[in-house]
Amino acid sequence: MTTITGVDKTKDGYPWRRFFARSIDHALYVIPWSIIAYFVLHIDISAWNIRNMIISYVLMLLIEPFFLRIFGTTLGKAIFGIRIKNEQGENLTLAQGYRRIWGVFGLGFGYGIPIYSFYRHYRCFKECKESNNIMEWDFQNKFSYSINLKILPLRGIICLLCIIMLGGILFMLPFAADMPKHRGGLSSEQFLENVERYARFHRLGDEALTNAWMWATPPELTIIETNGVVTGIKFEIVDGSLSDIRGLEHWVRAYVVSFVGAQEGVNFWNLHIARGNPIREFFPYFWFQWPHFSNSHTAFGVEMIYEIDADWDAFIVPVDVRFSMRKIDI
Repeated sequence: MTTITGVDKTKDGYPWRRFFARSIDHALYVIPWSIIAYFVLHIDISAWNIRNMIISYVLMLLIEPFFLRIFGTTLGKAIFGIRIKNEQGENLTLAQGYRRIWGVFGLGFGYGIPIYSFYRHYRCFKECKESNNIMEWDFQNKFSYSINLKILPLRGIICLLCIIMLGGILFMLPFAADMPKHRGGLSSEQFLENVERYARFHRLGDEALTNAWMWATPPELTIIETNGVVTGIKFEIVDGSLSDIRGLEHWVRAYVVSFVGAQEGVNFWNLHIARGNPIREFFPYFWFQWPHFSNSHTAFGVEMIYEIDADWDAFIVPVDVRFSMRKIDI
């Protein structure tokens, strides 16, 4: 049966509360996978939409029964005072938890199948809204479902804060994983290892992408060292073709993150996100004001300069490109 406390209302299963509870739980299952992918496997999964969805469902199926067995609830459910009990009034066993979550996955999520999943969400919302009867996956297994709506405004605030926090974590993880491995005074080998790590993370070295129209091969770098520490990086392309510069900004971004990101006091927040960060200030100007353009920016003791000259009309080459970074606080 379904028990509702703290409110005198008998014909409302509170679908929105249950929906937000499930949404918080689902986000929690995404975070462990994201941490493993970004920091252990060091792969960028921001474009893995379908694969991420499948993995989150797998984690939901594996993890949630343990929460129901130990606590009788999950974080999302606990926020809204929701608890699940078996016929004996006890927390579900692991076997019962697995039966329940498979029911939720099939009848609630439609097995994650596009369109059908939306239909199942709609059907569950309608059934839950029209009656406070227990949902089918609980009814089939004789599980009881309770929801406590006392201090409801506070529960809503906590829910909103959790959504913001979880969303913020998922937003910031790829930026944090983007930071270079070697920090401080870099040798040329450490700088190049940082670049290689960045390229691998963003698939810049992927042969299929390198040969595609959007990518350029990396330019030949000149690395300047003082007492074994890198103090400058530069390259120059003279009389280049369009194929030499397509996607060149991705490699320049790799050099900036690998060098500027390694400087003292730099973190993912002030490198990528904070107002005035070098990524935002330097990169939007790459292809503006053709055919002659230059842009410079200084951040964290490093001066970055980018120049392009193209003597063309209707995409007639050649093109000259110059890029340099140098420490100015040495």
